[in-house]
Amino acid sequence: MHPYISVVIPVYNGTKFIQKTVKCVLSQTMTNIEVILVENGSSDGSLAMCQSIAQKEPRVRAYHSDEKGTFLARKMGIELAVGEYIVFCDQDDTYATKQALQRMYDAITQDRVQICQFGKIHSYYCGIRRRIRITAQKQIILRDSNYADTVRGAAGVPGGAFDTVVWTKIYEASILKNAVKNVTQTLRYAEDVNLNMHAFFDPGVERVSVRAEEYYVWNVGVGFSANQKNLQTLFREYSVVKTTALKLLQENGCSGSTLHDSHLETVFYLREYAHSMLESHEPHEEILAHLNEMKEYPHVLLAKQYFNALPDGELYDELRFLISDYTAEEFLQWCIENKPKKSFKKRIWKILKLIRHV
Repeated sequence: MHPYISVVIPVYNGTKFIQKTVKCVLSQTMTNIEVILVENGSSDGSLAMCQSIAQKEPRVRAYHSDEKGTFLARKMGIELAVGEYIVFCDQDDTYATKQALQRMYDAITQDRVQICQFGKIHSYYCGIRRRIRITAQKQIILRDSNYADTVRGAAGVPGGAFDTVVWTKIYEASILKNAVKNVTQTLRYAEDVNLNMHAFFDPGVERVSVRAEEYYVWNVGVGFSANQKNLQTLFREYSVVKTTALKLLQENGCSGSTLHDSHLETVFYLREYAHSMLESHEPHEEILAHLNEMKEYPHVLLAKQYFNALPDGELYDELRFLISDYTAEEFLQWCIENKPKKSFKKRIWKILKLIRHV
């Protein structure tokens, strides 16, 4: 009998976390599951630990990938999965209740959909937990004329009923197995949106749903670090992802507002990136070098082309500058003159980061 759910867990230098995470998954009330651990290039003994867990637990399978990267580990897990449905879990996260997988399974089967998304819980190192819901009630979305606008969040465009992350969702296994065939880019930080946009727009998807309940607990601050280098890499990767995302959205009949919001996010990301570097007191020469590179990315040029084609009356002063043919020096000077004040939220976040490192 095939398992109902395959839980795919990429592992990289995860000896501090993986045993706890696997224990949490195996303690679920749904017992007809399999756990697929895919270790890729660790230097801390993670592979030996995964193999040891698999030897003791018949529902766990451990594999090693010579190719580094979270997406490639997930791709291997997807290809090896034999469950009817697939969920993803990161090596340092957990589930909120022991009934989580059962309820996720019940939801996707009851809704008769290929993908179902839930809320999530952000767990901070200071003990605070924050519940995140995109919707207040269940929604079932059909593959009709409004589909692209409703699921646009999964393709990396702000808004709609879905988000980009993979671990808030349960997928029909056949959809993911087909989707990964179309994902050829190896990305580091934009891998979730890269997989989701191909999954949500797979020809086999007829219905998707979103629910308010939160089952997944994301341990914020463990893993990805939002430093300047990573933010630049993320923006570079979006130059690959956004081109494909825009193509898929347009092929599926998205509205003009979705295209507008996608391009708006691109031009304002550059502004926020420059402000972030200024706040971190990076040398101006380094900021200029980054801006010179980033302003030539394909999705930046597409965004400028889009807005420059609009009637002038639809633009405002800030946007006019952001889509102009500025030099890196002019852009940096504009950012210095228009530097926003720190919000109360940002000040609190900075204090919490300091407390963490005390």
